[in-house]
Amino acid sequence: MARRTVRPVSAPLGRAEVASQQIAAAVDYIRETRAMARVSLVAHSWGTLAAGRYAGDHADQVDRLVLFGPVALRALPGTPADSMAWAVVTEADQRRRFYGYVPAGEPPVLAPRHFAEWGPAYVASDPTAASRTPPSVVVPNGPGADIDQAWRGQLPYDPARISAPTLIIRGAWDVVTTDADARWLYDALTAAPVKRDVKIDRATHVMHLERGRRQLYREVSGFLAGGDR
Repeated sequence: MARRTVRPVSAPLGRAEVASQQIAAAVDYIRETRAMARVSLVAHSWGTLAAGRYAGDHADQVDRLVLFGPVALRALPGTPADSMAWAVVTEADQRRRFYGYVPAGEPPVLAPRHFAEWGPAYVASDPTAASRTPPSVVVPNGPGADIDQAWRGQLPYDPARISAPTLIIRGAWDVVTTDADARWLYDALTAAPVKRDVKIDRATHVMHLERGRRQLYREVSGFLAGGDR
């Protein structure tokens, strides 16, 4: 019988459960050094899974929660795929991703001159980047694994446990957070005393890097200011 060599699969690093523990350590430090009872959390994309888990586990320590481009529960068929611990990302990968978010026929909302500065700086953030061809950044695969599971029915936290005022904010061109995703999450936040779903026109999943980013800043600042209970 022919034998087949199976490459071992390492567990993906950087899962939401571990990241929520890191958030807890950071919040404990801030609360102690600033003599604060509660903090507000602003999270983006996969980070909303870790922040949502923390907010549910530490309700008494979270004042307000901002979920920017959040990952929500979906019901795609199949089971989550196995992942290696790490992946590598090149500057070209990031360029394709960022510019690929814009619908066909629409001009880019990410200024090329900004990416020209950001792209090389991103690659330079990994001191080992130059050892690979092309130069690339080593990133943990945990976030991708968490998103895959969430979209196949396994969200790593329960939105119903979040009792802080919560803002869902996203771009109209966001393919990671669709209208259906936002609707599900909004309805699942049953214990939040205040909740908002804000959609900004002509913005994608990375609108914090785009021309319309100041709209994002204003909406988030206004929500964090409170006064809406």
